[in-house]
Amino acid sequence: MIFRALTLVFLTAGALSAQSIQPTILEPAPPMPGQNQVQPDDRTGGRLTIARQLMAQGAYISAVGMLESLYLEYPHDRLVTDLLLTCYIELKAYEKAELFLQRQLEQMPDDYRSHYLLLEVYLKIGNDSLSNLQADRIVEKFSANRDIFNSITRMLINYGRNEKARELIEVARRQFGNDKLFAIEMASILETRGEYFGAVKEYFRGAQGDTLLRPEIERRVAMLIRFQGAPGEVIRALKAILDSVPDDRFSLKMLEEAYVKSGQFADAFNISIRLDSLNGGTGQELFLFLRQCRERKLHEQTVKMAEYMEKKFRPPDLVHRAVPEGGFSEYKFYYAEALAELGRFPEALAQYQFIIEDYPQPRDRAEAFLKTANIYRYNLLDYTRARQLYDTLLTQYQIFPYLATGRMELAKLAVVQGTLDSAALIFNSLKNYNLNIESREYIDYSLAMIQFYNREYENADIAFRKLMADYPRGFYFNDAIINTLIISEAVMASPELLDLYSQAQYFDARLMPDSVESRYKAILAAGNSSMFGLTAYRLASFYIDQKRPEEALGVIDEIEKFYADNYFYPYCLKLKGDIFFDQTERRGEAAELYRLILEKYSSYPFTGEVREKLQILEGYRVPG
Repeated sequence: MIFRALTLVFLTAGALSAQSIQPTILEPAPPMPGQNQVQPDDRTGGRLTIARQLMAQGAYISAVGMLESLYLEYPHDRLVTDLLLTCYIELKAYEKAELFLQRQLEQMPDDYRSHYLLLEVYLKIGNDSLSNLQADRIVEKFSANRDIFNSITRMLINYGRNEKARELIEVARRQFGNDKLFAIEMASILETRGEYFGAVKEYFRGAQGDTLLRPEIERRVAMLIRFQGAPGEVIRALKAILDSVPDDRFSLKMLEEAYVKSGQFADAFNISIRLDSLNGGTGQELFLFLRQCRERKLHEQTVKMAEYMEKKFRPPDLVHRAVPEGGFSEYKFYYAEALAELGRFPEALAQYQFIIEDYPQPRDRAEAFLKTANIYRYNLLDYTRARQLYDTLLTQYQIFPYLATGRMELAKLAVVQGTLDSAALIFNSLKNYNLNIESREYIDYSLAMIQFYNREYENADIAFRKLMADYPRGFYFNDAIINTLIISEAVMASPELLDLYSQAQYFDARLMPDSVESRYKAILAAGNSSMFGLTAYRLASFYIDQKRPEEALGVIDEIEKFYADNYFYPYCLKLKGDIFFDQTERRGEAAELYRLILEKYSSYPFTGEVREKLQILEGYRVPG
């Protein structure tokens, strides 16, 4: 049986070998409402299974021969006919597909599936007149079925036949006496034409006509707002809608989103207040707006809404109110966080103090303690007060995440303050906690760096190599590689330069920039060495972090002029490109540098980032 089938395959292959075999996807035809699905027929003796396996492997020519023989035996088996038609489509044998479907329709003129697939064949061929004729034939023949109008319209839109789809939508609306039918489809057609005002009006009709469509419509309008040139028209359309139905919450919500996206924050703020009023003045809409601003890092707007909420409601009432999603207790955290981001640290500390004193949940108070300590540590640089707060956190709140986080911060602080033995002790104690892999890697890397700071180069080298083995895809993998290379190359050849580099790294960890700069400069002043390229890269990076780009360019020009064959030269070249990338007038130079890097240094680990930035410069992609 299989030998006979294969013989048929080879006979058929010659007839189709001239076809262009480029896989396309045949849309599955929807069954006619009420039509039974056809089950596989076991009478084929396994040939149907073989045909499907051939199709799965892309061997459509071979599958056609087998299916054509099956079709002669079982001309009314739906599974056989569907698979055979799929093969014709995949092989782009559109004439055979058309003839096949027409024969099917001669035998079964009311078979919707064949009508549907014949339309798709015409669309794939690109024959507009036949496509239009077939679409009209279908909707005329099945004019009482609204679902068929919908499926045909969607197919036309998928193939870019928007005008015909629009015509059919208008026919359906007249026929069924409903101007809200197919609103999403009509809106998408208008979007492609740039008619955003009309698209929003259609979306509004759809939301009115079927509340189940609202989530999808909200998503589409939110996406539309992000289109370049669309927000203004979206706002104009929503305002026109609200002139007729001023309390429509759907339109108000979308208008608020459009205002935020357009940077019209005062208008968005007022819409939020209006929505809250329509919602009974519960404050829920105000909180949702505040959270939205916080997620988008709109710190000033977050503070403004938090201040408004505290004028409207007493803070204790906001905290303890029982409303969906656990009340508004998070608002104080968002408020304090935004104040800190704006540099208003005393006000942020006051908000965290309110949480510590008034919030009932220990976890909330522990979080506020940690945030307070971090402000003293990272923003106010008051290490003594920060240490006291971390100690208090560990003493008063025996809650796992905060115990581990508090200890981690104390270990980091010990490094900053130069007490490396204490830092190592705390880092080692953290190994007893069930931490995630990122935290474990950071601890191991920090312990290795402590040995490096202490000039225990042999032990540090072992620790770095172990880290690479334990975390082959870790965040510190590349740093560990570089450090092992430095140690192996410099420990014997230039130990005094290695000591200077170790000191520079230590002073960098201790936030002592003047000492960092002096050590790096001393290494470069010694001339060409195994440390030169890396040090130049580190010093240039240091200057960029210090907002001193011209000095960074000076260092890069030095290595470019005399040491362009150094391994770290491409790293410096990327830094130069990044500096130009941030300067509007020099973005052309940045693009040239990025192209050079991709052409000559494609094996370096940062090429993905370089390619991404080049795409932005060339207009292929917009950030965010």
